[in-house]
Amino acid sequence: GLGPHQIPDYKALTGDSSDNIPGVPGVGEKTASLLLGQYGTVESLFEHLAEVPDRYRKKLEGRREQAFASKTLATIVTDVPIRLDMDAGLMDGYDRTAVFRLFTELEFFSLIDRLPGGPVPAAPAAPVSRPATVAVAPAAAAGPVQSSLFGTLPMFGVDEDTSSSPAASLTLRTVSGTALALPEPDEEEPVPVEQDELDTEGSGGTASYIIDTEDAFVALLERLGHRAEWALDLETTGKDPIAAELVGISLAADAGIGYYIPVGHQEGVQLSRERVLEGLRPWLEREDAAKIGHNIKYDIAVLLRYEIAVRGARWDTMVAAYLLNPAQRGLGLKDQAATRFKVEMTPITTLIGTGREQKTMAAVGIANAAPYAAADADMTLRLRQELEPELREQELLTLFETVEMPLVPVLADMEYQGVDLDTDFLTQMSGELQTQFAAIEARIFELVGHPFNINSPKQLEAVLFRERNLTPGKRTATGYSTDAEVLENLRGKDPVVDLVLEYRQLTKLRSTYVEGLPALINPRTGRVHTNFNQTIAATGRLSSSEPNLQNIPIRTDIGQKVRRAFVVKQPGWILLAADYSQIELRILAHLSGDARLVEAFRNDQDIHATTASLVFEVPQDQVTPEMRRLAKTVNFGIIYGLSEFGLSNRTGVSYQEARVFIENYNRTYSGLHAYMESLREDVKRRGFVSTLLNRRRYLPEVNSPVRSVREEALRAAINMPVQGAAADMIKLAMIRIFDRLPAEGLQGRMILQVHDELLFRLPEEELARTAALVKATMEQALPLSVPVRVDLKAGHDWYSMTPVVVPAAGADA
Repeated sequence: GLGPHQIPDYKALTGDSSDNIPGVPGVGEKTASLLLGQYGTVESLFEHLAEVPDRYRKKLEGRREQAFASKTLATIVTDVPIRLDMDAGLMDGYDRTAVFRLFTELEFFSLIDRLPGGPVPAAPAAPVSRPATVAVAPAAAAGPVQSSLFGTLPMFGVDEDTSSSPAASLTLRTVSGTALALPEPDEEEPVPVEQDELDTEGSGGTASYIIDTEDAFVALLERLGHRAEWALDLETTGKDPIAAELVGISLAADAGIGYYIPVGHQEGVQLSRERVLEGLRPWLEREDAAKIGHNIKYDIAVLLRYEIAVRGARWDTMVAAYLLNPAQRGLGLKDQAATRFKVEMTPITTLIGTGREQKTMAAVGIANAAPYAAADADMTLRLRQELEPELREQELLTLFETVEMPLVPVLADMEYQGVDLDTDFLTQMSGELQTQFAAIEARIFELVGHPFNINSPKQLEAVLFRERNLTPGKRTATGYSTDAEVLENLRGKDPVVDLVLEYRQLTKLRSTYVEGLPALINPRTGRVHTNFNQTIAATGRLSSSEPNLQNIPIRTDIGQKVRRAFVVKQPGWILLAADYSQIELRILAHLSGDARLVEAFRNDQDIHATTASLVFEVPQDQVTPEMRRLAKTVNFGIIYGLSEFGLSNRTGVSYQEARVFIENYNRTYSGLHAYMESLREDVKRRGFVSTLLNRRRYLPEVNSPVRSVREEALRAAINMPVQGAAADMIKLAMIRIFDRLPAEGLQGRMILQVHDELLFRLPEEELARTAALVKATMEQALPLSVPVRVDLKAGHDWYSMTPVVVPAAGADA
């Protein structure tokens, strides 16, 4: 009902928190619209304040200056003397190298690819007629070998006559077709190449050698044993390791040199995929032959498709970079090369394109693929040399070598195994959900009094905040937000809100899982294969994507029912689920040493009933369900920095009751309270927190001048040692179970990890032995001062499971 010119007056009364415009307290949307509709402007309103009805006048009295100041803040200044000169805005030429360095320093990684005049792609070197010996010299007359980085590197070579062995005398093609001698491997440890040797004014380079003949391949196989470790990188036809086909393999053992082996079904390739893989198999499967990779899990998973079990994966430079700073983004190889070496590597899109014009690596040609692939292996090698001293300095090397790296092949195998789905059940469930949607829609429309588009934020905003008079939360550019956070804060205050939340949950359930999962079944394996991410969560937890199988809602019956679709199709096989019981609370008891908390777990008491009994000062047999519910909320919420407001909002008790309860809780568990207070002080001093295994999370925000930012960081500081230790515990258990199952002659395989739970597929006759092994391994993975408990269930689907009882040690099975 207002005109555009009245918006400053409107905001003068209602305020705008997003722009820090205070407005007049107590004046909302309807009141402001009503008053401005009658008086037109704020100035006129205050001139006629005596005429305004009492209930409005009382809110405005004494607020004149605040309202006028708010109007000034809300009014766009239009009389600034600005002269627009388009010609002055033109820019002709710029120092791309300097901009690249600045963007790297500021971590503007996504903008680097958009800079005009991208990295110089590799180009064939000029043909040469060279003498018997090719010297390594900055101004080699033969011309440079182009790399996949922008810039060039002099040719690498050795005297062909240094040895009579076939390997030493063999010549290889560079990307230009020029014959070069294969560099003789140094029997000593390789000397790390200083960056200045490879990087001139921001450009770096990798000498790229193509191994595309039988003789060259045999020579390279012989030389694999001359180095203790090699960097390994696969080129494939796609990102999905289960579906991608192998195109080529790149290797590097000396900084500045990379070898590329193109494989079958490409123009000009002489080596078949079978020949290359069988030739490399002994080295790939040797435990004592160390391999280095950047996201080497992908390479391991691809090779599993070809029935090669990679062993000796000692280094993953992406995992190492993540451990050094779990909060950082830009963990990709090209981002790391830019950050650490100021080297701009060729983006993959430069080779394969984007959109409908995108090609596969098999179609770009060997001459283009070789420099790109060789540089990936070379840069991975250089990163490994850069990162190891940092891990050692920050005392993270043990965590890296004993937890993170042994976990890599475990995750690759779990991804490869995949999970079976009952698609008929999901189809049936989709129909049931459609019926529920119709019922919820009808009920919402009945309450509101008219139909509207529930999925439209604008229409929902009008219903909730104008028609239903609910208090809005945060604003957006187009109005008040109706996102999940806002609606959760309104839960219980209007039945329409509760129904909309239910509607949204069912919508997500149907699109993501009920209808989404069948579309993701791999046609070759007949299973769904998720991707386990080791370098996403700052706490060290694993995450799951494409699809996310860790986020299936289990707090509602309909959400839990989705698990019914996860089955075992192999006759005679079943599923086994092993779940840590209250593991974060047990870890908290261990870390804090709180006497009452430790005693409760050692005596195997119901921790929530015990807490309620202590806080409410009643015997346990007099603890009501409501008391226990309140205690349970605080027990779990305390790990996440639960406040009085949060407790009141979650449980429905008054703010005062919540405050009293938390005060009593802190007195009851005084050791726990003291531990959390010391943790807060410690993180302010050190700037980071760590787990039992020294996993770190840096939280510089704890000293932020912004209160909300500071408090969020302090909540993360309390949560990290607990959740991080739980993550470390289950990772250790996964590594040991993965090794023990085949060692004990058991056929079962681990197929899923969902935070504190592991899911296995196994023959039914092996259930008792497997369950005992899993339970013992999980409970002993990371010893605590309180007992660790694991609950076991088994069944033919993930939903319809029954408990599995494992006899105590020494008892008859």
